[in-house]
Amino acid sequence: MANPRDAADRFATSEESRFLRKRFTLSLPEARARVRREFKAYPSDDYLSEIESWRELREGPGEFTIKRLREKERAN
Repeated sequence: MANPRDAADRFATSEESRFLRKRFTLSLPEARARVRREFKAYPSDDYLSEIESWRELREGPGEFTIKRLREKERAN
């Protein structure tokens, strides 16, 4: 039986989902740099990019998930 995290990961990457989610575990300085790169490559206005979740781990680094559209949103 799959645990909830595995099920969430499968759904998040399924073809039915319009969104792509990427999970990272990085130190705070590395996390900030990564978020800047992601938001520069996939601007919120075009890809609805957001930090979906963030938590600090006991070992020190942070774990976070960035969510964005798979493709650039088309203007109507």
